[in-house]
Amino acid sequence: MLKDAPRAAETQLWRALRNKSLGVKFRRQEVIGPYIVHLVCYEKRLVIELEDANLQEDQEKPTRDAWLNAQGFNVIRFKDHDVLGNVDAAYQEIRLRLKDARPLPKL
Repeated sequence: MLKDAPRAAETQLWRALRNKSLGVKFRRQEVIGPYIVHLVCYEKRLVIELEDANLQEDQEKPTRDAWLNAQGFNVIRFKDHDVLGNVDAAYQEIRLRLKDARPLPKL
């Protein structure tokens, strides 16, 4: 996979989210506490993360997700090649998650 594939996947997904009307706003490369997330919808408390399938499993992901959950965010992850191969499927998954989004309570 190309080194820039995660960035390409993020850009492709960002464009799909901007070009289709979901009724909510997403922000890109947003700082939330100690983390920079790929995409976030504050209204629905949904964070979207993209990851390179060729890299080793990131040991920080469970800690990162737990921290974001504790702040009231739900996290959805996509492999970059899945987004690049079928951005419409990723968009539909996000649309469904937004429809069913019930923000987690802050602890």
